[in-house]
Amino acid sequence: MMLTSLEVTRDKTSYNTLMVTATLRQIIIVSTQATTLPQSSQATPENTAAVQNVGTVVPIAGNPAPGGALPPTAWTAPLKFP
Repeated sequence: MMLTSLEVTRDKTSYNTLMVTATLRQIIIVSTQATTLPQSSQATPENTAAVQNVGTVVPIAGNPAPGGALPPTAWTAPLKFP
C-alpha cells in the first residue's frame, strides 16, 4: 500500500483530538519475462504463426452481408418502414 494523502481535521468540536484521514492506494508489483515456444507445441501453428511478409496485397471489393447495407439509390431517400 502506498500513502497518497494524509489529512488532519481540526475544528471547534475536535480540538482536543487527533483526527487523521489517510488515503492509500494498492500497488501490485509483478515480474514478467518473455519466452519463445517451438511451433511443434502449438495446436494449430498455421493459425498462430509469426507475422510473415507476403508482399503487396491488392484489396478487392467485398459484398456486404445480406440485408446489412442499403443500395446507393437509397442513400439520400428517406427510409420507409412498414
